[in-house]
Amino acid sequence: MKIDFESIVGISALIALIVAIFSELHIRKLMSDVNGNIYKSFEILAKVEGLEKVSKIISDSLSTHYVGNFPANMDEIIKLIPTANRSLVIVCDVPAFGHFSNPEGFRDYNLAFQNLLNRQKNRPEVTLITYDLQRRLCNSANQFGPSFEEFKKGFIYKHYFEYWNSDKKEPDVKTMEDFCKWVDNRHRRFQADLDEKGVKVYETSKDLRAFLWIADEKDAIFSFYNYGSENREVSFRTNDKKLIDSLLLIAKEAQNLSTRKEDFDLH
Repeated sequence: MKIDFESIVGISALIALIVAIFSELHIRKLMSDVNGNIYKSFEILAKVEGLEKVSKIISDSLSTHYVGNFPANMDEIIKLIPTANRSLVIVCDVPAFGHFSNPEGFRDYNLAFQNLLNRQKNRPEVTLITYDLQRRLCNSANQFGPSFEEFKKGFIYKHYFEYWNSDKKEPDVKTMEDFCKWVDNRHRRFQADLDEKGVKVYETSKDLRAFLWIADEKDAIFSFYNYGSENREVSFRTNDKKLIDSLLLIAKEAQNLSTRKEDFDLH
């Protein structure tokens, strides 16, 4: 397939603009003001900014709707996975999505994967494109912050060990770097398990501008980071064919910039 780079740039620019509007004008409040109708919200924003074209595109795409910010978006992703019968394409920053930030969500995410891959009939071809080890470690360090001692005082850290370890035993690590490596071991084990069960796993150090879960090329969840001091992963679900075709092009380009991962070092 010939990649239409203009389509990729166009859809990326459009969604970047939408996400920027999300952050700046606190879309949740605006959505509430118009009875939760996200398309009407975008139409209002577009008219305020004089963006008639954006307004028309959003208004015409009634099959696309907001499904939450990470980690709340995991519920919808978990519902999407079992619907795949022919193909499931995933572009995501880490293999074990939500393992640290949303343990309960990852439990169900993993279960959905296992059920899918253990099917006797209608078992889809699954492709996972994710960051490589060094890029994941760098991202984790940026996400967790420089001070390991301060990070350990936070709710997410405490909840993680309360959930996964019945004895609440923490790892014997002293630095943030060592802790990131310890967490990433779970990602590598999950990734190795998927590979063993026939998932085509690719890794990249290049920027993944969008996270995608696309089932049978007809139903998709896509996530982008918004802007500002509290950047968050904002997610939408769509069955709009034109939009999904553009998302598939983004996934194909990410795959072209990736390397097939076949050697899993779990030490």
